[in-house]
Amino acid sequence: MNRLYIITRANLSPGLMLAQTGHVSRKFTRLHPEVPVEQDENLVVLAVPDERDLDELLLWFAWECPLVPRESFREPDLGDSLTAFAIVGTPTVRKRLAALPLALAEPSARAVPDAA
Repeated sequence: MNRLYIITRANLSPGLMLAQTGHVSRKFTRLHPEVPVEQDENLVVLAVPDERDLDELLLWFAWECPLVPRESFREPDLGDSLTAFAIVGTPTVRKRLAALPLALAEPSARAVPDAA
């Protein structure tokens, strides 16, 4: 079973988080037709505290997994800030993301501390 991981920012409102994950999912599918979308594919949506953490994680993947398909999304209505990215769930990707909480999880269930 394949997984497409979408990582967004926990400091966005729930509505914005959902919109950003939709934007990046559509962008990924449009720009990566070579990545098959199987019927039993899972979509996993995770969150990091803020834009800085999202950018650092995206840069880590660019350095450590340069051949793994990924796409990011910058929201024009938020000053073109980085709001989400999508990446194919290879073993390296899954290992790196294992400690991140699901997006919109209750604060007590988060493995990553809230943004200050």
